[in-house]
Amino acid sequence: MKIYNLSLLLVMMVLVCVGCATAPWQQWREDIEAELNEGSLLADTPRGQIEYAIRGSGPVILALHGSMGGYDSGLAIGQMLIQAVTESSNTRVSEITLLSVSRPGYLRTPLEVGASTAEQADAMADLLDFLGIDRVAVAGGSAGGPVALQFALRHPDRCWGMILLCSVFEQKDITDFSPFERWYLSTAFSDRNSYRTLIRMERKPEKVLAGMHPATAKRLQEDPRRRFSWELLSEICVPTIIMHGTDDEWAPVEIARRAAEEIPDAQYVEFEGADHLFFITHSERFGNVIALFIEENYPQNKYLEKTPS
Repeated sequence: MKIYNLSLLLVMMVLVCVGCATAPWQQWREDIEAELNEGSLLADTPRGQIEYAIRGSGPVILALHGSMGGYDSGLAIGQMLIQAVTESSNTRVSEITLLSVSRPGYLRTPLEVGASTAEQADAMADLLDFLGIDRVAVAGGSAGGPVALQFALRHPDRCWGMILLCSVFEQKDITDFSPFERWYLSTAFSDRNSYRTLIRMERKPEKVLAGMHPATAKRLQEDPRRRFSWELLSEICVPTIIMHGTDDEWAPVEIARRAAEEIPDAQYVEFEGADHLFFITHSERFGNVIALFIEENYPQNKYLEKTPS
């Protein structure tokens, strides 16, 4: 009987310890979810609900985030852009409207809304219909780039410009990852590990950043089967600007250079020595370049004048 009671006590102690260990990240997740839900709206489109947030006034920039985050990721970069444009002294553009979305499969936008990049581009056109927005400049960052390219190709009448930031130019599928890579990605980016990473970042950020090895991303980038068709790039007919860091290990600069050659009349801006986050490390130049691009290309009086309710 004593052995039974001791075993039961040990089990209870383990459960209590596990509960104490998981409680912080679970509460963190609940707090984050509540904050994200409060900061966005849902659009009912023919393809399903699309989560979005809208800020500012002036020419509309449709922000398509990369492989991590949701509308909040595009909003974070976009807020930097809004500030940079506002503070720019080289152009007459003083404000912009940022329309940031959660791409299908992220946060509150179901994957069924658009599993492929082409479907996601069509879903963005549906969102513009819902909001009553005529035309936008589409901005694709990192993995959002292929969706931006598809939007420019499939809906040129809704697109007065395209902005590609540290963009990838390939279309990946989960089958391109090995079983180990799939397990690693699902584990590394789980809620619990995300919480742990943030805690570690506060203590020793250099060690966390050093552990983010880009070898897998680079291998997939250089696989010719997964690249966006170069023939399609030549069909893009909207004003385009491509910005890329020379030391970007996640999205090799060579591919961005070739894309700039293939897209007719594309403007190419390179940030020497910059990596995948050049828009942070070179924010002032980034803002000035974007402000000038907007001033030169957006159609007057074709922007959102008030925030939809």
